[in-house]
Amino acid sequence: MSKNIFCEYISKDEYFKVIDEFLHPTIYVTKPWVLFLEKNIKGDFVFIKLSNGIQYIYTYGIIFKKGPIRIYGSPFAGWNTGYIGLMSDKEVIDYKSCIESLYHFLRKTRKIHYFEFVDKNINVEYAKKNKIRYEFTHNMFIDLKKSENDILDSIDKRLAKKWRNYSKHGYEIVECEPNKEFADIFYDQLIEVFARQNLKPFYSRQRIYSLLDTFKDYKDNILCLHSVDVSTANVLSSGIYLKYKKYCVSIASAYYDSSKKHNMNHPMRIYAIMHMKNEGADTFDMCGFNPYKAIFGPYIVDIPLIYKSSIPFLHLFKKIAKAIISNKRKQK
Repeated sequence: MSKNIFCEYISKDEYFKVIDEFLHPTIYVTKPWVLFLEKNIKGDFVFIKLSNGIQYIYTYGIIFKKGPIRIYGSPFAGWNTGYIGLMSDKEVIDYKSCIESLYHFLRKTRKIHYFEFVDKNINVEYAKKNKIRYEFTHNMFIDLKKSENDILDSIDKRLAKKWRNYSKHGYEIVECEPNKEFADIFYDQLIEVFARQNLKPFYSRQRIYSLLDTFKDYKDNILCLHSVDVSTANVLSSGIYLKYKKYCVSIASAYYDSSKKHNMNHPMRIYAIMHMKNEGADTFDMCGFNPYKAIFGPYIVDIPLIYKSSIPFLHLFKKIAKAIISNKRKQK
């Protein structure tokens, strides 16, 4: 691909029209996810087409201000979205040239000071070789191209046994409508999950309402689950999972303190994994790195979070601020 790359802003509708042409897309590039973000993120959404005259490449991001500093994020850290990246109908993308062109385009047209970008198809070796500034982000994935037996063989043996026998022991896993009733049960459980760590949830109940309300019209892209004690009809745990084409992601899960002894949170996740596999997905994104997720036998990928700044040490200040916020949350 030529390094002479032309960037231009396009309308949201034009972006939505080409989504189905993308190779290897994630849920984060789709219309319902963009609509959800627009309801919940304050900022200027921009949709951009890059071209060298032969190949078209698309992306989007959000421009917002922190004091006098203008920031472009594609994506944002945390629960909002994992990665957006560059999307095309062709396999090969000159990521280095595209990122440089995109950054300079945004500097010129929107006067941004800070640029942050994550694409799961860029690996650390590529970033090192091309001298791209980055920090590590870690993620865990399950390969759904494997057979169900091979997936179960990768899972902790006690957990796999519980999965195979949960219905015999009086439990049920139920697929639910993405509605307010489900959202309220999930969020009540989430409050208890965070309370065990002396924390409060990092996102509001309203955000869950918004997520489910947005995806209620895209039911092929969302899976809401409860695990239930059949003898009492009590809900034990809840999970939210999103899917687009061959990619799916575990968005959030939670359970009541009183249901911990039933240990049905993990079998519920396996249900989601197998459901997504049967729906044609080949990748299950566990949404971040956490040691407890190793019980599912995932493979770990180091994905570079790429950043560029016109202000010296701004990225360092951002990391320090993030650490301070994290410590304050732990002290609550």
